[in-house]
Amino acid sequence: MFNILKLECMNRLSEILKEQGRTQAYLSRKMGKSPNTVNNWCRNNTKITLADAKLISEILNCSMEDLLLEEDKKEEKK
Repeated sequence: MFNILKLECMNRLSEILKEQGRTQAYLSRKMGKSPNTVNNWCRNNTKITLADAKLISEILNCSMEDLLLEEDKKEEKK
């Protein structure tokens, strides 16, 4: 009856860390999250919550839009 739009969002966390010369361990320490959690985000194995995305964007001084990229827009940027 209802159409539900499900957006598949990928994150660019690994790319942004690399661009900034930062490590997953750095982000893990700054956020108080386990290294496994940050690694899973970087590999897009688990989704980043909105609250965590906001904190990551503040720590890495990037926009949430740059961090979270919809699959459609990822293809456009290539």
